[in-house]
Amino acid sequence: MAKLPKTKYTAVRHEAHYLGNHQFAKCVVHGAITTDKELERVQKAGGVVFDDFIEADDWFYKVNYHAEVEGLVARARGSFSKSVLEGQHIYIPAKEDPSA
Repeated sequence: MAKLPKTKYTAVRHEAHYLGNHQFAKCVVHGAITTDKELERVQKAGGVVFDDFIEADDWFYKVNYHAEVEGLVARARGSFSKSVLEGQHIYIPAKEDPSA
């Protein structure tokens, strides 16, 4: 397993969901990709990959707070893979999500 020269980012399920706060079940946050094996896992799962944290963060906001969301609780439209990164399920974008 080789370390990447620069950290990449993907979308994963919000950690609050795993702590019992299920209102965050469809909320995505960043996951850091630091090795070639993690990158391969994310790509194989159908996840998105960003080279820049700010670009990723902007995308997460658009995915979490699209036009159908009312209120403060984020709700991404995609699904989550059985594959995990940092213990959190990898987000698989919906066709309605903006391009990554």
